[in-house]
Amino acid sequence: MKKLTVRLDENDYNLLVEQCKVLECTQNQFFRELLKKNLATDIEEYNTTLKEIFRTLKIASNNLNQIAKKSHYSDDVEAIKKELNELWQSLKE
Repeated sequence: MKKLTVRLDENDYNLLVEQCKVLECTQNQFFRELLKKNLATDIEEYNTTLKEIFRTLKIASNNLNQIAKKSHYSDDVEAIKKELNELWQSLKE
């Protein structure tokens, strides 16, 4: 067994104590379980999801800008409504 010493400020220590109470575990058990979690994979998945969201947002923004430009140069309200509806449908997916 290896010994680990951790220094925490008052707020972090209180948070640790509170979480241990909620989980009904010791501080040692808490840290062991935390280490067993694969946080690197969780963070990688989170970043991938964020990249997909930003990509979708960029595409939607570009489409909305194109619709806005067309609306300035066109009186075809029905065509604009159709494009807005298509954009809305793509965002729902």
